[in-house]
Amino acid sequence: MSKKVIVIGAGPGGYPAALRLKELGADVTIVEARDFGGACLNRGCIPSKAFLDTGHRVHAFDGLRKLLKDDSGFNFSPAMLDWEKVKARRAEVVSKLRTSLEKLFQAKKIEVIRGKAAFSGPNEVTVTGPQGEVKKFFDAAILAAGTRPGFPPPFRDFQAELTDSDRVFDLPRLPKEMKLHPYGVEYGILLRMLGTTNSKTLSSFLVNEFSSIGTTSAKEVCKLAKLDTNKKPHSMTREEIERLLDSMQKVKIQRPPLDCLSPVGEKDLEKSLR
Repeated sequence: MSKKVIVIGAGPGGYPAALRLKELGADVTIVEARDFGGACLNRGCIPSKAFLDTGHRVHAFDGLRKLLKDDSGFNFSPAMLDWEKVKARRAEVVSKLRTSLEKLFQAKKIEVIRGKAAFSGPNEVTVTGPQGEVKKFFDAAILAAGTRPGFPPPFRDFQAELTDSDRVFDLPRLPKEMKLHPYGVEYGILLRMLGTTNSKTLSSFLVNEFSSIGTTSAKEVCKLAKLDTNKKPHSMTREEIERLLDSMQKVKIQRPPLDCLSPVGEKDLEKSLR
């Protein structure tokens, strides 16, 4: 007799496990309270890649424009993008992948139950969903329930002003810019930014790549770090990057705007909100 296995969660942890168990001959049931594919497919990796793909296409068009004849009539610019259509394309990509995944489970004859699962016995779960309460007995269970965003105090009072990983792909308008605040950057991120920036000097790098840093603040950061403002970002050593990061945390810099991309600590973010 096949072992009865119940998988709670149909995200990137749960659905591959369910498929593999089915291949091994188990009697598999998968429970999902929201959307197949979990946060990765619906509110994370795939939506991000859809937006990135749009961005790559925009840059490709912009680059092509520079190679055309002056009288070609090609007048594309990023400002011509329709934000609602960009979001609709992202939703279409996600929907197609989610539908394909659901059809795969139907083809594999894996039982799917919609709803929230709770253990109601040593070898029993109760699933509450549109179909009411369903009890399922099992020999083994896999918990792959994933995560959900939360707002701990004091940010619970500002949920209307803040976004989270579930809502960020449905912003009502395209933000003007989303930059890191220097107080929230980490060494690994700073290292990557220095390696990929188009800025020619360290001063311009700080001004162009970070929120709330102006020319004066950039000079102060460089002075404290004992670095030349005209130093090339790509040429910095590990020791110099460490000094730069330390100085960025010590120089007094304006608190971040609400479109800040990076965590800067509870104290500074709460002051910005108030």
